[in-house]
Amino acid sequence: MGVLTADDFLRESCIWYAISILVVITRITTQVLRQKSWRNLCADDWLMLLVTIAYTGVLIGLNHLTRYEHILPQNDTDLNVDHPIEQQILISKICIATEMCMLTTLWGIKACLLILYNKITKLLLIGIFGLGLLTIVAATMTRYYNFANPLSISEALPWYFRECSTAMLASNLVLCRPAFMAFINRFRKSRTGKGTPESTEYTFSSHSRQLSNKAGIDCQSDFESTRDSIP
Repeated sequence: MGVLTADDFLRESCIWYAISILVVITRITTQVLRQKSWRNLCADDWLMLLVTIAYTGVLIGLNHLTRYEHILPQNDTDLNVDHPIEQQILISKICIATEMCMLTTLWGIKACLLILYNKITKLLLIGIFGLGLLTIVAATMTRYYNFANPLSISEALPWYFRECSTAMLASNLVLCRPAFMAFINRFRKSRTGKGTPESTEYTFSSHSRQLSNKAGIDCQSDFESTRDSIP
């Protein structure tokens, strides 16, 4: 696979980001409709909103690095004499900030999944692990290019962002199922000419409650039980 240019990476990263943000919005909207208020969102939903901020930082940082990689030193001992030391220091700081955002994103996603593990069925866990395999592949490719050419980041950065994006999808898609089911139901009714927007809205609500209860996702009861267990 050839090295992506800065413009190519910008386009690809924006596509990944748009898909991930759409999935996050769908997840939060589904949970708000199920809980009847945004104040009743679960802990993992609030945490995912913070993770999304860090994920945005990864997008911004990586796109800066792809455009200004040439400013970085070309070996591990000498500075790049073609550019001011101030610019090299700034890009190095962007590298560190981007890495911190990446770590925050990945560990935040792991925390969200840990909260979900005891609330979902086996069937849904298989779906999460299936998407997780894509994350593992992207992470493996990132490490490969890092070790193969440690002084160049242009080959590793695309896989770096793919790793982050697939992790975002794996942790959010499972909670978007009620919305997908409602969309499919609405599409079928529009094709057959049966049903009304009101009935579709009711179907979405009933699907959300039914699938959430079936999956064991009831954060309100979990919160109450946790609160009662606190001395």
